[in-house]
Amino acid sequence: EQFTTDDYSLLERFSMSAHVDKIYAALTKNMDEAELTSDMVMKTVALLAARPQHRTRFELPQLGEEHSVIKLSAQSGTSPALDVVVVVDPVSRGAQKIGPILSVLQHTTNCNIRIFLNCIDKHSDMPLKSFYRYVVEPEVTFTPEGRLGPGPLARFSNMPPAPLLTQNMHVPDNWLVEAVASPYDLDNIRLEEVESVVHSQFELEYLLLEGHCFESTLGNPPRGLQITLGTELEPVQVDTIVMANLGYFQLKANPGAWVLRLRQGRSADIFDITSHEGSDTPENSTDIKALISSFRPHVLKLKVTKKPDKQHMDLLGDDDQAQSGIWNSITSTFSSTKDEPVDPADATINIFSVASGHLYERFLRIMMLSVLKNTKSPVKFWFLKNYLSPTFKDFLPRMAQEYGFEYELVQYKWPRWLHQQTEKQRIIWGYKILFLDVLFPLHIKKIIFVDADQVVRADMKELVDLDLGGAPYGYTPFCDSRTEMDGFRFWKQGYWRNHLQGRRYHISALYVVDLKR
Repeated sequence: EQFTTDDYSLLERFSMSAHVDKIYAALTKNMDEAELTSDMVMKTVALLAARPQHRTRFELPQLGEEHSVIKLSAQSGTSPALDVVVVVDPVSRGAQKIGPILSVLQHTTNCNIRIFLNCIDKHSDMPLKSFYRYVVEPEVTFTPEGRLGPGPLARFSNMPPAPLLTQNMHVPDNWLVEAVASPYDLDNIRLEEVESVVHSQFELEYLLLEGHCFESTLGNPPRGLQITLGTELEPVQVDTIVMANLGYFQLKANPGAWVLRLRQGRSADIFDITSHEGSDTPENSTDIKALISSFRPHVLKLKVTKKPDKQHMDLLGDDDQAQSGIWNSITSTFSSTKDEPVDPADATINIFSVASGHLYERFLRIMMLSVLKNTKSPVKFWFLKNYLSPTFKDFLPRMAQEYGFEYELVQYKWPRWLHQQTEKQRIIWGYKILFLDVLFPLHIKKIIFVDADQVVRADMKELVDLDLGGAPYGYTPFCDSRTEMDGFRFWKQGYWRNHLQGRRYHISALYVVDLKR
């Protein structure tokens, strides 16, 4: 097909209406109209049209530059330069983050930066209560031997020695980062008690594969649907369940090609994955493949459908048990014997606890020993890895070998859609309750949470065998055998005494959880 004069005329009219007028207005701000030619404008249109931007651009109104403005000129005044305008409150968290970014931007690109300080007239309290460093490098560094450099670092200097400080990291939503080396208690830093400097090393351990799953017919999340992630050679490396909230799930992964499937068993028997978005699945493939090839978030959207012969089955129900009838349940109750084989995994008592800081990690070791001393059954401890110190993680294998127990570290990232907490202690409290159904492997049936500062004086098998009456949680009441401690039992007087009306006082320091419920 040949281009005629009319075709070129149509192209010119389209370019004029879509691009040229805006580009011409922008060019005339920095150039003399006499220097602009139609050929120059058309070349500019061709360059910019090849890089479409989905985000809309807008012009800031004319702002006064007499007082509260900082100007950073471009490194080269003769080369094309980006025009960056920043309006920020200087005592806000945003100002803490934008400063290092602008510094890197100035080193890596040729840009003119104007920073307008938009202050709030009055503050009842100081908005900033933390010292912040944004870890970013203008370019990759190498050692004199040609090896990759040690990586970016954050350095804090001229810090006040008296206050008690806590070190924390703000990382992208899909990163799981942990401290791997530090002899100091990063939760309780008092610089006046430190001989030299406090140093710590962090490591990016996993990149999360996140997603949302819904039923294709009703649009509801298939609550309790089990999903596995693995490779061709090892199909199941990690597993999780779909939450009722937004059908959310997250799986720990690393760069590479991964295969996502429904877990063999009830999930795969009832449901099929009928559609998916955000995956890298080739055509004619029955498996959903996800390629983790960048540090950016990777979010999948799955839709599942019940199989034709499973339409009336409940994923969380037990249809086989429901169909057995009352007589079978009575028979099994009276005919059960102690000689029935017991799964070793069911005989093991699973204890879960969280701790942060060297002080509570010392309490945690005391709690572990009290459990082992009074419990006759095999014990396996589960600890939230997110906030454990490198010292404790290095000590755990030696302690397990000495006292003969199993342990495992679990971790979960606070979902991006859930209200973000700023206080570390509140986040840790949230992990005690909110994510119990997704923290542990799916084969774990019951878990007992014990606070790090508790001392156990009885066999934990009592809690495992406790009949919860169909409830998912069972909280133990506070003991009152030691009368000398009555002065500390605040619930026996005042408001709490009237509120309880003779009932026992319970708290989340010790409770049993039925994970299947």
